[in-house]
Amino acid sequence: MRITKVLAVSMMASIASSVHAAPQPEALVQQLRAAYPETVMESNGLKVAKPGATLLVQADGVLANPMKSGPYANVFSGGQFQQRGETTSQKMSRFGIAVPQKKQLERPIATGAKVYLVGTEYSPDAIAFTVETCGDCDPKAVDPGYEPYHAKVTFRFVHGALAETDLKHVQQTIEQVFKLPDVPPPPPPPATP
Repeated sequence: MRITKVLAVSMMASIASSVHAAPQPEALVQQLRAAYPETVMESNGLKVAKPGATLLVQADGVLANPMKSGPYANVFSGGQFQQRGETTSQKMSRFGIAVPQKKQLERPIATGAKVYLVGTEYSPDAIAFTVETCGDCDPKAVDPGYEPYHAKVTFRFVHGALAETDLKHVQQTIEQVFKLPDVPPPPPPPATP
């Protein structure tokens, strides 16, 4: 009887430790943070306090909300955006709140548009980027007439895949939606006579 209790306790401890052993591999998280550093915005959300990654939108279908509404939640899985439920404007209309077309809360971010990466979240089966549209994306200047929009894109992976993959494969998924701009090589040094 005593041996059975000892075996049961040790099996439960083993199961508990394996459940807690599933967090995102720290090496991959560090590599992602280095490849995609977050842009830190000033408290008003309009000016860059610390520059980070500026990304180019590569896919149609990324929806964004105005800053005051919080980021629009997009889910990207299996190479496409998952079917969305009602948009915020549709929900408001359903409850009898008229939303003029010009005042529609969410809007798509155009393919080729630049966005700042302002937040990153990691879980065992997903990586989420929160981005902010930035107009001309000049971190030294603020366009007073430009209203930034926010979007959160959650990249869902097959259960357990992130524990077994590397940065290159994760980037292949991310680059279907967001790509780091190509940086031209520095000019060659002047020729010495």
